[in-house]
Order: sequence, then structure tokens, then C-alpha cells
Amino acid sequence: MRSKTTPVLTTVLFLALVFSGYYIYTQKKEIKTLQAKISELQAGSTSCCGDSVVLTYSSISYEEFEQNVNYFKTSIGGNAIDAASETKSLWMSMDEMQNYLCVVRNHAKEMGLNANDLGLRIYFIRYKPSGTEFDNKLSVAFIPTYKSERGTAADYDATRLKSTTIMEGGQTFIMNRIMPCPVNCDGVLLK
Repeated sequence: MRSKTTPVLTTVLFLALVFSGYYIYTQKKEIKTLQAKISELQAGSTSCCGDSVVLTYSSISYEEFEQNVNYFKTSIGGNAIDAASETKSLWMSMDEMQNYLCVVRNHAKEMGLNANDLGLRIYFIRYKPSGTEFDNKLSVAFIPTYKSERGTAADYDATRLKSTTIMEGGQTFIMNRIMPCPVNCDGVLLK
């Protein structure tokens, strides 16, 4: 004589087998997705930034960049800047830097450049006097580079930097507006 529990036990075992199979299937699918993402990142893909990045970083025009680089060059070795008011450090937010890097990577992708061939050149600049708290402050400007045909890191050319604005507000690929100390010295260990 058959037990009444046999059909119930068989049904429970069958359902457990179905759910286990579904769980294993979804886990394998998730593992494949993660492996594909890792492969993309290792290949230098820009997908970690997303294709539609909203710009939040601060930039300057090519003309302002060129003027401030030249002003920096003429201020080296001079006595125009006293030590007490000289820039001691620079600060920027991590979010702003990441945003800048994502915008550059996405633009390079649109241009067909390999993300592994990108870099940044950092220029020293000094703000020309203009009646602001930044007058004569030392700063830096970031310019994206790419591997040229000769295999060297070449700046985005002046024509591209002059003509390329990314938003209606005049954003460019020249990242700047980094906060100098003594203007912004809150939390600075060494002043």
C-alpha cells in the first residue's frame, strides 16, 4: 500500500529541483555578464562612465589657458609674488575629476581612439590679474592626450581645443578652476 506522503514528497522534490535549476541558470547568466564587463574594462572600454555623461567639471577657454600659461612662464624667478600669498596646494573633488575623465573617454570613443592610448598632460598656469581672489595664484590645467602616429603622447591640438565646446555654456576639454590655497585652505594640513 502506498503512503499518502509519497506524492507530496515527490512534488516537493520536483519543485526543489526546478527552483535549483532556475537559480543555477540565473547565477551562470550573472557570472557571464560580470565576466563580459570585466573583459570590457580590461580592454579599456568606456562603459564604466556611461554613454551619456552630464558635464559637471569646470573648464577654461583655450585663449584663457594660453594667456595663463604665458603669464606663468613670465612669473618664474621674478619677485612679483610674495611667499605668503603663493599657492601652497590645489584641491578638486573626486567627482569632478571622474566626470572630466569620463567626458574625455567618451569623446575619444566617438573619435575612434583607443582608451588605452589616452592620457593627461598637466600644465602649470598662473591666473592673470583680473580683480578676483584668484589673481596671481598658481594652478594647473589638464589637457587630454592621445597616442599619435609616432607613438608619442600628443595634446589635443590647439584647433580642436579652440573650437570644441561641449555644452552651450562653453565647456571645453581644458579642465581648470581647481581651488588653490590660500583661497581655499579649510582642512589643509600644511599651509
